[in-house]
Amino acid sequence: LAGYEDGSFRPDLPVRRVELVAMLARLAGWNPANNETLPFSDAAGIPEWARASVAAARLHGLVAGYEDGTFRPDLPVSRVEAAAFFTRYLEIVSKGTGNGSAADEAAPPSGATAPLPATSPAGQAGSSPLGTFGTPVSSTPAVADIFRDWNEIPTWGREAVARAYTKGLMRGVAPDVFAPLSPLTRAQAAAVLARVK
Repeated sequence: LAGYEDGSFRPDLPVRRVELVAMLARLAGWNPANNETLPFSDAAGIPEWARASVAAARLHGLVAGYEDGTFRPDLPVSRVEAAAFFTRYLEIVSKGTGNGSAADEAAPPSGATAPLPATSPAGQAGSSPLGTFGTPVSSTPAVADIFRDWNEIPTWGREAVARAYTKGLMRGVAPDVFAPLSPLTRAQAAAVLARVK
């Protein structure tokens, strides 16, 4: 996680979707997909510095965009979305997928056609902001008992939050508060990235 041109880190600044996807693609060592056309209707809004990383992340199944065909590069990532990104990232790299091979790039993530029941960050029904992947499993009851704001976590993100917590990737902003809809800060992202390395 690099700082800004002026030498600052800006730890409290929210992380945008394009930034987090690029960070994870670089961390995975995925070969940039320079010639890949991005299928998102708002692809023109993806900065040049991130286009190849976003394309590589899409090819490896990390992100598919929203149901309306957008990527929303400048949208701040909520903490529940971050949990979904981080757990999906670990799922991909632990399966040995995403190593840049043609077979990995051609194969869709498991369950790619079965969307998770969801509420988007804007409160609309839909799939998770990562796209449609994985198979829903029951949330870990022990984690649900820890956070008093568990019911504020959208249904589609509860399993990701439980996994991120039990794997030691993410903790609450307080011992009993996860703050799922709060933006992920650069400091929080840096802490999680250090744990997934």
